Amino acid sequence: MKLDSILFFVIVACVAACTQNTDKGSNPSLTEGNLAVVADYTYKPLLETNVETYTSQNRKANITVEYTNELEAIRKLLGLNAEFILMSRKPTEQELNLIRSKNKIPKVYHYASDALAFMLSLKSKDSILTSEQIQAILEGKSKYKLVVDRSNSANALYLKSKFDFDEKSGNIFAVGSDSALLAIVQSNPDYIGVISNILIADSENPTAKKILNSVKVLSISHKDSAGNIITSKPFQKDLAEAKYPFIRNIYIVNLAPTVSLGTGFANFMTTDRGQRIILKAGLLPSRFPGREIKIIQ
Repeated sequence: MKLDSILFFVIVACVAACTQNTDKGSNPSLTEGNLAVVADYTYKPLLETNVETYTSQNRKANITVEYTNELEAIRKLLGLNAEFILMSRKPTEQELNLIRSKNKIPKVYHYASDALAFMLSLKSKDSILTSEQIQAILEGKSKYKLVVDRSNSANALYLKSKFDFDEKSGNIFAVGSDSALLAIVQSNPDYIGVISNILIADSENPTAKKILNSVKVLSISHKDSAGNIITSKPFQKDLAEAKYPFIRNIYIVNLAPTVSLGTGFANFMTTDRGQRIILKAGLLPSRFPGREIKIIQ
């Protein structure tokens, strides 16, 4: 065989091998690669547990989370500067169409349900609050004022969706963090703090125990559809029975391709293993995980 023929076959073999290796390294995967998540600070405890659990099982999965306020997370999603976010409401059709117009296919998952919790200083004599009283506070017709974690946070935006008020009225304040909110409520009996029950729903969690021992979680009194007065708290039993009036759904919006780490992580969060994390946290899962039964022979 001539030398030039031998060289030709060597070159073809090298090119084929290089192409094969490149293709192998670029194959899409549900359990490998990089994923950047953007979410409101409210969801930090949930995401930390999910990311730690998923990446411990899938060592080639690299998931980073940027925490911000919910309005900014949605802006990043709509501007295609984020491909995976959590939000406290379902995206509107207008938002989804805007994403589709940019040649992205949004996948929306109902992940779980949490609730807004209202809390007072232990020094306060009050223990029950009504929706009418919350509206009166926001209108400046009460001795109380409301405190939220951050401007445009998931908690602040939910209040806007439920009540009519002027943000500049001075009857509601954003203090920058949950820890600052708790410090203000603990020391001032005229301030009512508004947080997600994510921080307090798991009574076995040390952080939740500390909060529950330092403030008073208010019961909410309201009328049901039959006109009966119901008093409930933002804990799992009342959420499961739909007795608490400030329950909200948490959604995942994923713009990553169908076969990608984003889809793999979303599937994990919304199926049995991820939904058990929600149950353990004292929240409502979007679907109840199956029970594991061990048969001993």
